[in-house]
Amino acid sequence: MKTSTTDRGAFLHVAGLQGLSPALDRGAPRLAAHGDAGERCGWEAFFDAAEQAGLALVWDPEDPSATALARAEEARPLLHRPSLADGVERARRFVRALRGGPPQG
Repeated sequence: MKTSTTDRGAFLHVAGLQGLSPALDRGAPRLAAHGDAGERCGWEAFFDAAEQAGLALVWDPEDPSATALARAEEARPLLHRPSLADGVERARRFVRALRGGPPQG
């Protein structure tokens, strides 16, 4: 299932997992694979260009080759999925409440 985000941390995470680097092609941002021709740039220049163009990162965890940039308003937002840490924190709050302790967090 494809998902998208404009979050810089997610860009860096997905790019790192897939060995992609920031690049600009005539001023347009793109993610370049190892060996791709093109003008490599730093992440800050990449993010500035992506924000100006209104682009979001779109990827499919099942198909890494489908990673691309798309118009942010057309992209499906990244949904927060509870993590193990979220579940542990909920369980701790429940146990505190069960024992009559003060609510926290």
